[in-house]
Amino acid sequence: MKRWNLDYYTVFIPELDEQHKKLFTHMVEFIELVRQGTGTEELIPLLNFLEEYSKEHFAAEEAAMAQYDCRTKELNVEEHRNFGQRLAAFKAELAENGASLDLAGRVHKELYLWFIGHIARIDKALCEVVDEKPAKTIHQSIDIDNLTNKCEKRSGIWGE
Repeated sequence: MKRWNLDYYTVFIPELDEQHKKLFTHMVEFIELVRQGTGTEELIPLLNFLEEYSKEHFAAEEAAMAQYDCRTKELNVEEHRNFGQRLAAFKAELAENGASLDLAGRVHKELYLWFIGHIARIDKALCEVVDEKPAKTIHQSIDIDNLTNKCEKRSGIWGE
């Protein structure tokens, strides 16, 4: 069974780690709503949350990468800009066409996968330069295998 290990995404900067955990919580809750067929009601609040979250989090993350002279700092800024453009496109589609389960599924799939990929590929580089690392982190994991499989069967958003 696949486990989503939050420790895998730890960058050893408490502010950023807490922000990542907050994001993951929102995204896992949203996938449950999409799976239940009720994600459309939460689409506007999710996009609004992501817009506010990304402003705060991206600023903090970019400052940390600059402070530590992280090797991925330029790529990080570029990816943040691309994320903002994609989020704006989803908001425009929502304004033009209204909420739908299809849009909710696409928003979740694309943005969720972007965040976990971004953290694993870009943010984790902070671990190479952060001085204070705890000897051991507390293992936290969420079983997303069941969430993903249920969602795929229900709406097809996790297709092959």
